[in-house]
Amino acid sequence: MNTKPTPFTHEFAETLAAKYPTPFYLYDEKAIRLKAREFRAAFDWVPGGFKNFFAVKALPNPHILKILREEGMGADCSSLPELILEEKSGLTGEDIIFTSNDTTAAEFVKARELGARTIAMVGQVAGAVGAEAEMCVTMPDSDPARVQEHHLAVLHVVCRQLDAIDLGTRHEDDQRE
Repeated sequence: MNTKPTPFTHEFAETLAAKYPTPFYLYDEKAIRLKAREFRAAFDWVPGGFKNFFAVKALPNPHILKILREEGMGADCSSLPELILEEKSGLTGEDIIFTSNDTTAAEFVKARELGARTIAMVGQVAGAVGAEAEMCVTMPDSDPARVQEHHLAVLHVVCRQLDAIDLGTRHEDDQRE
């Protein structure tokens, strides 16, 4: 059970509900900034520096994205609407990374127009997407669903290895005799 107190009182929430249509979202800017700084500090040890790229799809709120940018984060986009959102907010260049599978070549073209780093996750035949992406992660399959499954497996392995390196953790099934 979460016993963490909310940063406001019940009365304050009722006052807001009387003033603004419900439902609405209420964000704690101070906490967001603090957690962003703590996250960045956790990677101070990375040679050459570290930059986190926040997944825009997780919270495509321009105000929150602005706060995260001010705290030094870039944007991880995976669709044309996310690219347009970042473009309208003024974020361009290597502060955007565009990673996607099952995406049109036109979306990769837009990402490159913004100066974003681009990584495509493709099957055996990369086609037009492969031609537009800066880097491709290629899987030996042509069925889109299976290609996505392969990419998820690869990402799991990468994340587990990062856990082992960054946190010194090991998973039981990683133990080798």
